[in-house]
Amino acid sequence: MIVAAASAFSVSAAHAIEERTCLPFNDMVAALRAEGQHTIVQGDKVGLDKGPRALVIYTGNDDGSRGYEVGGHRKVEGRMPPELCVRATLTNVRFHNALERTVPASWRLPRSLTPEQVRAEAERRGLAMTADYNRSLDQGARYGGYPVLKANLVIGGKATGAFLDVRMAPADKTGASASVSPTGFSWQTDVLVNMGYGQFALERFKSLAGQGAPAPHQ
Repeated sequence: MIVAAASAFSVSAAHAIEERTCLPFNDMVAALRAEGQHTIVQGDKVGLDKGPRALVIYTGNDDGSRGYEVGGHRKVEGRMPPELCVRATLTNVRFHNALERTVPASWRLPRSLTPEQVRAEAERRGLAMTADYNRSLDQGARYGGYPVLKANLVIGGKATGAFLDVRMAPADKTGASASVSPTGFSWQTDVLVNMGYGQFALERFKSLAGQGAPAPHQ
């Protein structure tokens, strides 16, 4: 079940939050609400240290034309972080019910990279944890991880062909996020735990299920 964006991103969106903005937690929540943002999914980022984990939230507006990845480091485990920062600006936000344990056909790219192409690009960029995006969808599903969110990245106020990919394993609520180039070269950015959908997404899934029809595809 996919919920897809209905319109294109506008760089002149009202009340748009500036990229890389950091605000006190309550102020960021208020700013997101003023812009019509909803929590799609969130989780805790697993870091290298053993301190409190960082909170990561992925948002979108009603039609998916704009969204954000925001996050902040908790000072105390289990409590909200004192500050949230915009880590990425998003457009064409689509989200999928991972509890269905399916990989939507529309999530796939038209072409796949060969293993040799992936290795060459990884060496050129100096990156680890890389993959061909289409193959990673199948590999993730084999290990119980399914698509949750996909959105194009906005850089300098302009939408790009690169996109954010978020997955979740419903069995244990763990997952990961990755950045993906337009060619399908993918590299993991965060490992996530304690993942869960926001009320907005859950209500959309429930509504679409009640209609007995699939969600619209982009």
